[in-house]
Amino acid sequence: RMYRSFDQLREGWTKNLARLFSNPITLAAWRALDLMLLIGLPLLAWAYFFLPWARYAFAALWARTLWRFYARVRKSKFSSADCALAIFAQPLFCFLLVRSWFHHTITKQVVWKGREYSTLKK
Repeated sequence: RMYRSFDQLREGWTKNLARLFSNPITLAAWRALDLMLLIGLPLLAWAYFFLPWARYAFAALWARTLWRFYARVRKSKFSSADCALAIFAQPLFCFLLVRSWFHHTITKQVVWKGREYSTLKK
């Protein structure tokens, strides 16, 4: 196994994750927004249960957000069960992406397996 603990996973993904995306902060913000909509829209629909039009509008927005999320996740070709569980990984992905960006852009160094590496381009 590559990682035997969460700390090793966090360290390893911090080293590489921000480099995989052209704008990691924007991506993290969009994924966080997806998560907030997936959680918040059903709560709003419940809070406005006395207004049928609002309830239906929130439900329609939630269904669209859910469809868009799973359409993207389905492209990974993972099993259906793994795709269904992907929503629970969103907070971790956002955290790791922002952490990786911070270490690469702000501190300009990452630590991996006890060694410090500079991220300055030569």
